[in-house]
Amino acid sequence: RVETGTGRRVLFHEDGDAETVVIHDGDFRSRWVIATERWQPEPDLLADLPAEQRSRSDFAVTWAVPVDEGGRLTAMPPHALRVVRAPTETDDAMTLPAALIASYPVDANRRRVTPGRITDEVTARAASILTDLLRRRRLDPSWLAIVPVGLPDGAVDAAVHDAVLDRLRSTA
Repeated sequence: RVETGTGRRVLFHEDGDAETVVIHDGDFRSRWVIATERWQPEPDLLADLPAEQRSRSDFAVTWAVPVDEGGRLTAMPPHALRVVRAPTETDDAMTLPAALIASYPVDANRRRVTPGRITDEVTARAASILTDLLRRRRLDPSWLAIVPVGLPDGAVDAAVHDAVLDRLRSTA
């Protein structure tokens, strides 16, 4: 339950199959295919982070891809911001038709992903998780929309585009 100045929102989820979750947001319902990986990075990857961020021991990447009842990729819901979540929403755009929630390091304002070796590692893992998710899906032309095309919107989006395209080139 979320209380706002305009009223109350009630959100809840129900599990679908092994990879799917359905989100209820009032009368709006959306279905998502979810892929997640958790890991503990090597300490040297954290060396360029501020001291308070170096103590993080576990990192995660989750992709949430909107699908219809038949499992075909659909457009992002209109209320879903097209930004990187680290894990909260940042000002870094994400042009792929999916939500990326990842343990990216962020600046002091928590609005921008900061560059560095751990950022590169998180991006590489995000690309790996997304391409593995694509490989597991049944063949359907709708999923071609997840392949990065066009111009990215910012450094993080560009890095994700490049990493996903690189990974797809070697994925059956």
